[in-house]
Order: sequence, then C-alpha cells, then structure tokens
Amino acid sequence: MVRVYKRSTCCLFIEDQDMFRFSAFSVTSSRLAEPASHITDLDIRPVPNANLKSGEPNIATKVTGEPATMALTVKDHDGRVLTSQTQTGSGSVTFDTMLFDHRNLWSPQTPYLYQLTIEAYDADHQLLEVVPYQFGFRTVELRDDKVIYVNNKRLVINGVNRQMNGTPTPVALSVWLICALISKPC
Repeated sequence: MVRVYKRSTCCLFIEDQDMFRFSAFSVTSSRLAEPASHITDLDIRPVPNANLKSGEPNIATKVTGEPATMALTVKDHDGRVLTSQTQTGSGSVTFDTMLFDHRNLWSPQTPYLYQLTIEAYDADHQLLEVVPYQFGFRTVELRDDKVIYVNNKRLVINGVNRQMNGTPTPVALSVWLICALISKPC
C-alpha cells in the first residue's frame, strides 16, 4: 500500500478543487496469485421497466480457470436479502433474470444503491473469491429539447467555483496567488 500526502504551510485546507498535481509519481504493481477460478469481468445492467415501478438486473460474469459455483446475493439498502441464486460454470456465466417489484430508483437527490455479492466456490465448496458491488436502477436520456432527464425528471446540474478563472495557468494556482487569496505575505 502506498500513501501520498501533500503538505502546505498555508492556513487553509488543500481541497480537491485546487487541483494540485502528483508530478512524476508512478506505481508499478503486479498480481502475485489468482485462485483456481477467478472472476475477471462483471456485467450488471439494472434495467427499469417503462413504468419505473419495477426492474430487472441482468447480471453476467466471466470466469477464468476451472469451473466454479457462483453464489449471487442481492440486498437492499437496509441489508435485507432480496434475491439469491447459484450458477455453475466457467467462461461466460449468466444469471437468471430477476424481477424486482416496488424497487427504489437511484437519483442524484436520493442515491439508493443495492448491494450485490458474488461468491466463487470450487468443487469442494471452498470459498475462492468474493466480489461485492453496488448498483442502482435509473434511466438517463437526452431528449430532443437538449435536456438531460433522469427517471423522467429534468436533471438540474449545479456548478461550483473551481478557482480557475483569471489565472495565467488555468489548471494550477501559483504560490503568489494562493498567498494573495489568504492575505498572507509569501
């Protein structure tokens, strides 16, 4: 594990919006081992029905190595199990279609997420791998009036001040400008 800290002598927080860059920082990583059966890809397509009251999560995985038993569990936001099923195979493994009635929609105002867990077991029923993932049901469309709609409601995007206007270098603030902003001599 690598931890990187940026330090400042200024009396203000260094925020994401200040866009300090990590120059010449690179990490070389390699994988040491994989289990006999390994989930290499996960495809989740949560498709709400036209009435936006129910939906179907279409879930498929790609498994390399020996055939494995995949145990899928979907829980709601409160941890209640909504559905579970098991599939066995290698290569492309597609789970049966599941219908969710009265499910919650994801939106920017209420980002409701479901918790998906796929566990891979070998022939001796030894746990090889656990893949957790969160997903939500939503529709996003750009209509003819050039407006983005999420779940048939207009999306209003509120902007933020990125502190990039009026500087000679639009991505980074100079030391002089940072000191001038906090009214401190450099």
